[in-house]
Amino acid sequence: MAELRIDDDRVHVDLTPVQQLGAVCRPFSVARSSITGVDVVDAPFERLRGFRVPGTGWPRVIALGTWRGRGTKDFVSIHRNERAILIDLEGERFDRLLVGVDSPETLAAQLA
Repeated sequence: MAELRIDDDRVHVDLTPVQQLGAVCRPFSVARSSITGVDVVDAPFERLRGFRVPGTGWPRVIALGTWRGRGTKDFVSIHRNERAILIDLEGERFDRLLVGVDSPETLAAQLA
């Protein structure tokens, strides 16, 4: 799974080389000031929207990469049986980040 690292003004999405290959994406960061909402998600596959372009996916097993919908672009890194954090963004490359994490409540509290 991708790792989220938070500092004073940015949220960094760190990807291993294998994850970069699967996601067809390099590590990136977003400004904390661009966050418009944070939600803890118990069933992250139900929150996917649009189609995977580009990336890696297997239904209800792995979703890794960019999901594009009608006027939306999300970065996704989720795996079966894991909880996730959903971060809504404004003015960034992605509209949302949906990332599986070990303790989404803790991360959500840090971003609130």
